[in-house]
Amino acid sequence: MILVIANAVVQAAIVLLDHVLADPALAFVLGAGSAAVLIVAVWQLWGGARGLAWSAALGAVTAVVAVVFPYAVPLVVVAACALLAAQRSGSVAATLRAAGRSAAGHPARTAVLAVLTVLAVVLCWVVSTLLGLLLAGAISSLATWIVIGVVAVLLQRSWAALARRAP
Repeated sequence: MILVIANAVVQAAIVLLDHVLADPALAFVLGAGSAAVLIVAVWQLWGGARGLAWSAALGAVTAVVAVVFPYAVPLVVVAACALLAAQRSGSVAATLRAAGRSAAGHPARTAVLAVLTVLAVVLCWVVSTLLGLLLAGAISSLATWIVIGVVAVLLQRSWAALARRAP
């Protein structure tokens, strides 16, 4: 959770400094710092370089789906969580098989976790929208990143526990 708070503080600081930036180079440095903090967070959350690569690929897929059909994003997040939890298995084919074994070995738990993941994504959308409307600037950013970070950690731990139980 320390990493979630650190990430939230850095992202809020960038929003706070955004209003006083006159130098585009400083904005680039702050953007690079933001990206670096996110990379470290993903590295820690999903277990190293392989998890970072899977996160980048699945993040790109999620971004495309968000543009084409935004209402499908929660379902893509469910699939991404299942794949990220199983990605320690090696190749893409092995990861797909491991995710399938996890779902087949515990269908009820998988279904409940999928529904909870969809609800968590929708709740994060609602909370981030309300925080953006009701709070200003850096405070809104800080609160949003904390909420989303905590939800991400809870989802990661839940999906990882399910993947560990796979037959």
